[in-house]
Amino acid sequence: MSRYEGSGNKRLVLRAVLADREFEAKAKVALALLHRDCSMTKSILFFGFLLVFLGLTLPGTQGRKIPRCELVKILRNHSFEGFVGKTVADWVCLVQHQSNYNTHAFRDEGKSRDYGIFQINSKYWCDDGKTPGTSNTCRINCSKFLDDNIEDDIRCAKIIAKEARGLKRWVAWKKHCKGKKLDSYVKGC
Repeated sequence: MSRYEGSGNKRLVLRAVLADREFEAKAKVALALLHRDCSMTKSILFFGFLLVFLGLTLPGTQGRKIPRCELVKILRNHSFEGFVGKTVADWVCLVQHQSNYNTHAFRDEGKSRDYGIFQINSKYWCDDGKTPGTSNTCRINCSKFLDDNIEDDIRCAKIIAKEARGLKRWVAWKKHCKGKKLDSYVKGC
């Protein structure tokens, strides 16, 4: 065996060792990145699930905000114009100040709670299973007012307005709408 043949083998062995070390170093870096990415992915997934969970469990955090002109159309289609002597503008003003057009609006008043786009109260109008002595005049579970279908909200709001001969049962209407120029609530619709 010549001197060059032996050093060639040494060179091959040295190259193999160096390549092995390079591979090992690259593998370590890849594993560290993978571990970091997995931890980050786990964190992102955890926070994503947390947001979904909170969104599904906290009342008032979800829901659809009905655009003003769409609400005007809905109220007109349900004969709100002139109902109990009030205009559609009165009703839109009421909704803006009660729920800000949010179909899932919820307010806990302590002894009772307000539900939905019209903020219908559990003491008199619906049953939430929490309010002692509820009248439940609308004969409905309050949770029905927390979905995007406002047909039942409309029926109950009309019962309230008819019984009160107007909108005086809604504090927000008395404070923000009663006796005021309300044309802007229906303008352009």
